[in-house]
Amino acid sequence: MMLEFAELDNAKFEAMLFALCKNEDNNTASMRIFLQEIRRTGIKPATDKRLKKVIENMSKYRSKQNISLETLNLDLDQFKFVLSGNLPLLIKIFRNDLVIPEFASFCESVTTLYQKLKNNFTGEPAGYIPQLARMPKEKWGISICTVDGQRFSIGDVHDKFTVQSTSKPITYSLTLEELGTDEVHKYQGREPSGRMFNEIVLDHNNQPHNPMVNSGAIMSSSILLHLVKKEMNMAQKYDYVFSFFKKMAGGEYLGFNNSIFLSERDTADRNFALAYFLRENNCFPPPSPDINIPDILDFYFQTCSLEMTAESESVIASTLANGGTCPITGENVMKPDSVKNVLSLMLSCGLYNYSGDFAFKVGLPGKSGVSGVLVLVVPNVMGMCFWSPPLDEFGNSVRGVQFCEEFVKLYTFQKVTGELLGGTSSQIDPTRNKYEVASQLIIHLLMAASAGDETALKCAFQQGVDMNLGDYDGRTALHLAAAEGHVRSVKFLLDVCKVRYDVKDRWGQTPLSESILFKHTKVASILKRHERAKALQNGQALENHGEALWRKLVERKMMTGEEEKKKPLLKFNPNFKKKNGLSNGSIDSPLEQMEALKKNLEDRTRTESTSNLGTLVEDGEEEIHKAATFIQNRFRTYLKKKSQSDMLADNLIEGSLDLPGIPLELSKNGTNGNADDSGVSSLKSEAT
Repeated sequence: MMLEFAELDNAKFEAMLFALCKNEDNNTASMRIFLQEIRRTGIKPATDKRLKKVIENMSKYRSKQNISLETLNLDLDQFKFVLSGNLPLLIKIFRNDLVIPEFASFCESVTTLYQKLKNNFTGEPAGYIPQLARMPKEKWGISICTVDGQRFSIGDVHDKFTVQSTSKPITYSLTLEELGTDEVHKYQGREPSGRMFNEIVLDHNNQPHNPMVNSGAIMSSSILLHLVKKEMNMAQKYDYVFSFFKKMAGGEYLGFNNSIFLSERDTADRNFALAYFLRENNCFPPPSPDINIPDILDFYFQTCSLEMTAESESVIASTLANGGTCPITGENVMKPDSVKNVLSLMLSCGLYNYSGDFAFKVGLPGKSGVSGVLVLVVPNVMGMCFWSPPLDEFGNSVRGVQFCEEFVKLYTFQKVTGELLGGTSSQIDPTRNKYEVASQLIIHLLMAASAGDETALKCAFQQGVDMNLGDYDGRTALHLAAAEGHVRSVKFLLDVCKVRYDVKDRWGQTPLSESILFKHTKVASILKRHERAKALQNGQALENHGEALWRKLVERKMMTGEEEKKKPLLKFNPNFKKKNGLSNGSIDSPLEQMEALKKNLEDRTRTESTSNLGTLVEDGEEEIHKAATFIQNRFRTYLKKKSQSDMLADNLIEGSLDLPGIPLELSKNGTNGNADDSGVSSLKSEAT
């Protein structure tokens, strides 16, 4: 079942990729678009051995051998055949799942830093080897290879140079692969020496301090000659070591410079003294002390005289970064445990007497050589090689060291950096997509504001984070701090960060309206005061003067103008009579109706006190004025009707008015003084 799903996904990917590379005028896929998209990610399809089968499949559709592959246009079946050369890798490439997703912008940063250091001619080439002393000072190249095989090079990356001391980690790793850590470290230590790299000295165990100094490298050569594959002679051992270097470099350029070898051997008095000192102290493995010192030193000089380019040695560094697997071939060359030991010693001992400072400032494993080469390993990310002949007083490449120190200021390769700064840093993590970085930054900022974490907000502000950042809905840190009632956070965002106070989210809510909605009166007052101050600065007209009045309006959740238009809580209802049962004859007199109206109005304009604001008086003058006008009109109408009713009653009593439909008894009853005037009262009521 899982296999069926995988096949279905592969088919969908093939169709998607065909549509991506499809020509507009016909139903074929352009190989020019296909190859350009691969190169855009940093993968080099022409030289990457993982894509060798893909290129071979593509070449089968050329009508002539000299035709460029980019001119080919293939139908769907032909395109699927091309993809079958390495479909898993192509899926990874086109889904942008590589270790550095934004590779183009990363390369731009490297180029900018390269150009910045190009005119730095500080230092001098190594003088004790004549061939090295003649190297031009302007030579400067950088090559990068990531653990996914993304490549970038700039400068003199094809010039050949001898690896010198950068061979020491590789010969040491070969001894670990063949013999294991315990056996190897019977003969050499793993502590920084704190001495010059060629000083005649041993550690407290009477051993060379570590494999990165000259005495330790001589010991590694002795171990390879006498303990590894004892059946091989010296020539075969050289071929064996050469083959190991070649695998580490992914089959890229590796040579041998015989003139450098001879020159080193002719100027090797200190190294000979070191070797005899080691034999004197019985440091060598068996058959010590009956060993041939010249053979050991020749083998050591040969490994230092291997020749590479910046491009090929960057692959070696990337193999170490990838846990011992070559990124451009996929071949496992070293065990992960061996890689761990090698990188640990490169970090602590890799740059001669500058190793401690380099570890402190850069914090990444590196190894330098007197030819001007410096390799840098970023574990699980990439390997880098710098070549620039001028050296500093410690024997390290001036430009190479300076690049590394500037480089780690731009990118978060030191894992401790993010932890110390609470996860927010102005440095860039090149292994993360730019959209992922932006979303994480926004989440961190909004969560800090929502929780009222003023320390996290200050940390973000000090590192240059845009405090006006908002999420998909446009809600900013000020929105959340106001909604949660965090007074100190709101003050910090307004007074220190100078954020926009009137920003609206997708629903039109401002921080001020949020604070009112959730009844945070103190926050609302701060925001309103800030708004007034800004209005005064800009010379705008002010509304709702007075802090006390504003607090009343906040408590009642009444907003005016553009902020929020709501129906007032106090609104006079002329039809209150119906709601209060006044139309069923329960109140007979208009005077009583007027009194009931006043009482209803008073009940509706009475306010309740709160614990923090005290008793508030409703500010409803306009509604009271309406009510008073209505009462006066009703009272005038009552007086007018009452006057008419009295006149009607008098006429009836005097008998001067003959009303049809009124019984004569009513007139008689009205003439004697003993009868009641209920009829008249009833008439008055009806008239009213």
